[in-house]
This record gives sequence, C-alpha cells and structure tokens, in this order.
Amino acid sequence: MKLRKAACIVGIFTLLLELSTSAGGMEVQNDQIINYAVKPKLVTVVSIPALSFLELRSEQLAELPHFRRLTELGAVGAMNIRTLNRSMRDVYVSLGSGAPSIGIAEVQAFAAKDTWQGIRMSELMNRYTGRSPGETVEADSLLVPGIEMLERANEEQAYGTGVLGDLLKEHGVLRSVFGSSDLGMGTGLDEKKLRRYSPLMLMDSGGFVDKGALGDEVITAAVDRPYGMRTNYAQLRSLSDKKMLPGITLFELGDLYRLYNDKEHYSTERFSALKRQVLRDMDQWLGQLMSGMTEVESLWIFSPEVNGEAASAKAYLSPILHYTTDSRGEILVSESTLRQGMVTAQDFTSTLLNCGSSNDDHLRRCTDAATAAAGLETT
Repeated sequence: MKLRKAACIVGIFTLLLELSTSAGGMEVQNDQIINYAVKPKLVTVVSIPALSFLELRSEQLAELPHFRRLTELGAVGAMNIRTLNRSMRDVYVSLGSGAPSIGIAEVQAFAAKDTWQGIRMSELMNRYTGRSPGETVEADSLLVPGIEMLERANEEQAYGTGVLGDLLKEHGVLRSVFGSSDLGMGTGLDEKKLRRYSPLMLMDSGGFVDKGALGDEVITAAVDRPYGMRTNYAQLRSLSDKKMLPGITLFELGDLYRLYNDKEHYSTERFSALKRQVLRDMDQWLGQLMSGMTEVESLWIFSPEVNGEAASAKAYLSPILHYTTDSRGEILVSESTLRQGMVTAQDFTSTLLNCGSSNDDHLRRCTDAATAAAGLETT
C-alpha cells in the first residue's frame, strides 16, 4: 500500500514539475466567478517565499516528514503566479483583488502602533486618507498607509484592490497576518530592507487588516543565520493557538527568502547546510500546526515567489498544498484551466471565499491521484 501511494505521489510531482516549467503568464479567465458565500471555518494560509517544486522532490522530502505527509495526504497543485514583475508583492495584491494586479515596492504594511521616521503609523494613515483622528484603530491591527498609490496603479483592474478582505470582513471573518520577509531587525531598519507585502492579500479596500504582527515580535536574533535573524516559531505557534471562528490567518515564513537573498555570501556547502536547516525548522512547525488541527480547519500552503534556482530552471509555478484532517491524497483541479493539476491565483482567491463549501469550491479535488497524474479525467 505504501509503495503504491509513493508511486502515485512521484507521478503527481513529475507532472506538476513539468507544468511549472511551461506555464504562461497570469490571465483573467472569462468564466471566473467569485462566490460571496463565506462559511464559518478556520482557514490557515502559510506563505513561503522562495519555495518551489525543487524543494519538494523526493530526495528533499526524505528529510522533511511533515512536508512529505502534506504531499502524500493533502491535495496538491501547481499555481500560476507569473505577474508583470514576477514579484511577491504583485502576487499578494492579485490574490487580494481576484485579478492580475501590480504591487508597488514602497507600499507595505505596518502595525498601527508602529512609529516610523518619527510618526505613528495610524496617524500617517489618517493624514493620507483623511480619516478622522477620532476613529478608533486597534493597536494590533495592520494598515497600509500607501493604499491610495496602490489603488491608482490598479484603477483599471476588474474587482478593486482589497476585494477579498472586504468580502471576508462583510461576512464577519477575522483576518490576521503574522510574519514577514524583512532583511534585518530593529526599528531603525532601512525602508529598502522591509518586505511586508503579505497583508496586501487580506487587507480590505481601506488598507486595514484586523490584527497581526510583522516585525521583531515574530522574529528572533540568530547570528548564524542570514541577516542575523530567524523566524520565531515558538511565537508563531503561540499565535496560531489563539483560534477565533470564523477566521483566516496568513503566516509568512521568510527564512528561505532571506537565505536566497543573501546567497552570494556563502560557499555551496554552507548554503546547502543552511537551506536544509531552514526547511527542517519549517517542517517541524508545520507538523505542530497539523497535529493541532480539528475537522473544521483548513490549511493551505503556497509560495508567492519562487527562488532563483527554480527561475533559472524555468520552474515558475508555485506549489500549492491543501490539507484537512480528512485529506486522502488528491490533486487540485480548476475548471478555469485545461491542464490537470494547474490552477490560477484567481482560483485560489475564489476558493478562500468558499472556504466552508464542499460543493462549489473553484478548486476541485480529484480523488484518484494516480489517474489524475496520468492526465486522465476522473469520474
């Protein structure tokens, strides 16, 4: 039984790796429909910048038991994340708007309580948007002071910046974002080293996310790691335990991105050793996350930007994994593409809006993994 299942998974990942090297750009699908019925359920989305299918090959998974479990028991697919600039900021904005969109380097998210260049972020937000100083903003909420710049850059886009956040908010779904891919620590960090784009996925059209933590609260000093820092997984674990229903929580794990961004400073051997450790850290945390899941929870994992090695190999598609307590080894299928195992970012947005539905999810799941891997329709 185990040998048969392993053979199926190898078939799936061979197919998806081949797809990932031949995909075109992100396109709007004519039959794209966003279903507004958000059901009460706890959805966790884990974003891992720089993750690609190269990290999910069998020889890599042999050292990563929980990633392996996700690929064996979860539903897997290859998501087209190609955008104009091939950047994670574009992908996050696109996921949040349900259509291909453009991100802007300087438009990032901050905690409302943060102070930057001598001004509190909530006050800067009021200055830019005209909000009344009397309007209450929770200290642990996140905000995007440059929201107006983002809206102007995407004024011709189909649905509007932040539509996913608006619809989740309308249906009473708590939106939380934790973690970032900052290239350094401390309040005096150069703005050019900030990588706080993940909240752009869940922000509403006003530029707000209900709660989150992006800076030093979710990282820890580590002199032997890139930029002298690493993700504080113990803190993320604590935050993930505070479950509120219904809710959607986005975690960004930035250690792999930081490693690739700093790659030129390491020997091949040292880089490989660090990469194995970074992936093992992620794997252990994912295992803890999975072990605490209940039947009403759903876990998604994807990459908003593949690493340089994958890009050189033209493996541009992002792995996308879906796991629940009753997962049984499937492949994700989208009605908006004509290729088995390949889905679009817009499909993912639609599915998050349908997070509690088992009948009309935009991403369907083929229950016969071997047949799907062979490129045949299941019935």
